[in-house]
Amino acid sequence: EGKGGGGAVFLGFAKRRLPRIRPTLLEQTGVAALRFDFPGRRMQLSPVPLIGWREDALRLIDLRPRGTPIANYACRVERLVVNGCLVPLDRPCVAVIDTGTTGLSVSEDLYDSGILPVPVREAQIEMRTERGGVAVLEASVR
Repeated sequence: EGKGGGGAVFLGFAKRRLPRIRPTLLEQTGVAALRFDFPGRRMQLSPVPLIGWREDALRLIDLRPRGTPIANYACRVERLVVNGCLVPLDRPCVAVIDTGTTGLSVSEDLYDSGILPVPVREAQIEMRTERGGVAVLEASVR
């Protein structure tokens, strides 16, 4: 009832949560890091960090202060390209990386804004890395 997932079961790979949410599977383990190899169909759970201090990475944003019940794996979006068209973003935009989502979800505000080419057939999400590089996530209906 208006608690943003207070009654949901978060079996997923969230490690941190708001106090009103039941403990997640991952926080009850000694897992410190996880890695997904989607093409290889492998997942690695590790008790130690998997990203060395010399490696480049995406900085995660904690959305819990904005009301999400768990610490999603969220990153700031630098550019969003939908159906080959650059979407002009007039406010900060984040991508939530969710291994349990097999699609693209956008906020109702962005969908209703008229700037998003619909129907979405393909999308590229560009994110700046900690060292200034660009990481790109791509999705397509093909």
